[in-house]
Amino acid sequence: QEGVGQMTVVLTASDSQSPVAFTAYSIDSQVWQEYTDPIIATESGEHTIEFYSADTVENIESIKTAQFEVVTDVTTPRVTLEVSPQILWPPNGKLIEIMLSSTVLDENLMSQELKIDDEYDEFDMIVTDSQSVKLRAARLDTDTDGRTYTLKLTATDKAGNQGVATQTITVPHDQRKGKF
Repeated sequence: QEGVGQMTVVLTASDSQSPVAFTAYSIDSQVWQEYTDPIIATESGEHTIEFYSADTVENIESIKTAQFEVVTDVTTPRVTLEVSPQILWPPNGKLIEIMLSSTVLDENLMSQELKIDDEYDEFDMIVTDSQSVKLRAARLDTDTDGRTYTLKLTATDKAGNQGVATQTITVPHDQRKGKF
C-alpha cells in the first residue's frame, strides 16, 4: 500500500491443513525477522522483500519475493504550457488548430493530463494529439467579453505531487481596441 514517503507492506498466510506458526521476512537481504505487524518502509528507492511461512507441523514454504518502491518526493512537478494562437478570429464557426508547447520536469513523473474547459460547456472541441487541439472559433453575439477556453495541463508524480499550467484562448466579441 503506497503513501507519500512510505510504503506499508502486509503479509498474510493461510494453511488449510495446519495453523500457520509464523511468517518470516527480509528486506533488501537484511537480517530475517518474524512478521508480526504491517511493515512500514520509509527509505526512498526500490526494495525487494523476501518472505516465507511455516505451519505448526513444520511444513515450510519456499521463499517468495516481491518488489516495491518508496518515493519520498516532496517536489512539485514543474509544468509550462504555451498555446498559439491565443485569439481566434474571425468568429466564423470553423475549427482552428491550436499549437501546444509544453514541458514537464519531474524525476518521478507518473502522468500528465490536458483538460480543456469551455466557458459555454459545449463539447465541440477535438483533441487531435499532444502537440495540438482544435477549437471552434465561435461565440454568442450577446457575449460582450468573448468566449474563453481554458487549457489546463496537470502533471502528477509518483508521490502525488501535482504541478499545473494554464493558458486561455479567447474568441473576442469584436476586434476594436479595448473591446475584448
